Amino acid sequence: DIYGGGRLWNLDLEATVIKPDGTQNTEPGYSNSWLDPVIGVNAEFVLSKDRKWAAWTKGDIGGFGVNSQMTWQMNAGFVYMLSPNWPLALGFKWLGVNYYKNNLNWTVNEYGPTLGIGFRY
Repeated sequence: DIYGGGRLWNLDLEATVIKPDGTQNTEPGYSNSWLDPVIGVNAEFVLSKDRKWAAWTKGDIGGFGVNSQMTWQMNAGFVYMLSPNWPLALGFKWLGVNYYKNNLNWTVNEYGPTLGIGFRY
């Protein structure tokens, strides 16, 4: 599948600095929300004859300077069909963003395992 859409970001930052003398200083926070356009591909591959097991992969890019300079994600994993309509998925996701606006340079890469259950109709 090829898809397009948007990724909504909501950033709410605050920092507390503990000085060597033990005093604390809370820096003013920063809040911002933005929407990035994204385009991507999604694929699923059936692994067993009974169609209980599948592998999937998904990736997209976006931003294009509209808000973020670039945002992207990559996902991959396996699906076990609990029933014809209920998939249980275990995977790994890597998500990144490069945002340079409003006196903020926000460059983040996050990654980790994913676990989900869905409904297919």
